[in-house]
Amino acid sequence: MASMRAVVLASAFSAAVAIGDICRHGDKKEGGCLADGWGCAGEQVEFQAHQLKVERWNSSSEKNLGYGTIESYALGAAPGTWQMYLHGPMLRPSESTTSTGIPPVYVSGTWVGAIYRYDNFSLPKPGKPMTATQKVVGHALSPSTTWPVEDATGKLKGLLVAEGQPWWFNQVPIPQQVYKGGVEYLPVNDQEKCEYIFPDAGWHKMMGQVVNTVDCHKGTNVCFFTVWKFYDDQRPIWSNTSQKIAPDCLYYCISDRLDERPNCAKVGVVRDEHGEAICHKDGRGAVHGMTIGNTDSTDPNQFDILLVFTGGATFTGGESSMQKVRVHIEGGVNAQATEKQLSVRKSEPFALDLFSKLPPKGQDAGGDHAWVDET
Repeated sequence: MASMRAVVLASAFSAAVAIGDICRHGDKKEGGCLADGWGCAGEQVEFQAHQLKVERWNSSSEKNLGYGTIESYALGAAPGTWQMYLHGPMLRPSESTTSTGIPPVYVSGTWVGAIYRYDNFSLPKPGKPMTATQKVVGHALSPSTTWPVEDATGKLKGLLVAEGQPWWFNQVPIPQQVYKGGVEYLPVNDQEKCEYIFPDAGWHKMMGQVVNTVDCHKGTNVCFFTVWKFYDDQRPIWSNTSQKIAPDCLYYCISDRLDERPNCAKVGVVRDEHGEAICHKDGRGAVHGMTIGNTDSTDPNQFDILLVFTGGATFTGGESSMQKVRVHIEGGVNAQATEKQLSVRKSEPFALDLFSKLPPKGQDAGGDHAWVDET
């Protein structure tokens, strides 16, 4: 009990003296890369080929059935790189140089506070290794996912980085930054500085919030941030006090612009069609990952978001589920950010078989993140 009180007191002290900001471009010793990958040569790495079996869910028999194989390629961690914890791949198809090649991809080294870019992929060949250029293009506090800020031509201007450090310190014993995280803008221009756009006010701005996912809808200039801690719904670490002091919720940010140095002109917790905040619930957890879905073909102010709820800090247990939520932006795409209002028109369970029927009894599917294909 005494050690637990010490941890609580240390955390409270850390919040009161939040210091530093490690957000920056790649260091000179790493090549000095900018966020768009320019300014450095990088290092050639080799992805090893692996053939994976593919199974397809049969809803009638409620079983997975063999469906063939697929070629895959993997790069293992190494000392001095991202080690054990790689997070949030973000593809850049607009930068593809060929129609058949693999586009550049960004990934976040959460454990080491680094953002990597892989480009110049060789063409994949079955059973053969695939080469690519690895670059450290930035640093941030425990980054998990990124979102590309582009101008009207598709040129990368910077990255919105979701950061989350539930233990406050970026490293021990001497930290460079003491903060819980948020969403920070990492500009491509090396003359510009990083800047937090969330949290933006009060107690949360002072101590930070653990953000896992950032995704934005360009047409309406609306972004979403998932505030989620790995011990959500894992008692006794998680408690009713946790939800009162540092709630895990889905937030929205209405920006004046998303084409260069975004801001949050209006911020709030997303509420469903019944007015209930989309936050932690016992037995469900909170929104861990989310992604923007399809925009309504008849209304550019209306679109879907897919939410992945996760709770319980165990390997095969816990709980996870998904919802598809229809969002509407009142005021129209051309209205000022402060004049817009976000409302949820409809929410419904999604991928029920995956989360309720596929896992063996007493286990969980382990849902974290989702990605929407072109369909």
